[in-house]
Amino acid sequence: MTALEIGVFVPQGWKLEYDGWSGPDAWARSVELAELSESLGYDHLWVYDHVETVPDRRPTHVFEAYTMLSALSQRTSRVGLGQLVTCASYRNVGLLAKEAACLDVYSAGRLILGLGAGWFHEEYASYGYEYRSNPDRLAVLDETL
Repeated sequence: MTALEIGVFVPQGWKLEYDGWSGPDAWARSVELAELSESLGYDHLWVYDHVETVPDRRPTHVFEAYTMLSALSQRTSRVGLGQLVTCASYRNVGLLAKEAACLDVYSAGRLILGLGAGWFHEEYASYGYEYRSNPDRLAVLDETL
């Protein structure tokens, strides 16, 4: 039987947890919590693949998933690093493969790759991404896989 593994989300701004904070202060707190989580024995660190805030859209920072996990890979040594989940249609599949491969190398094999079809149509619009029908987004996910 496999042992139970437990992960924790690292704050990144998506849920407005750093609204009103400066970027450097928010980043320092995210690093502090990631390092603490690893020291407490958590098995994974997770971030969201979102680029703006919910439930209210506010002009504040949201750390990008792959950039954030790459940086955290240099501040941790054991925990798995994952995104819940990567939106297949936010990136060209070749770019996504490159980002994921680089993160896996930076972290010495600790990447946990989560993929999904995407759902937050407001976020698509704010970044100029086409929000396709459910079947079309699922087809992009299938192609990405």
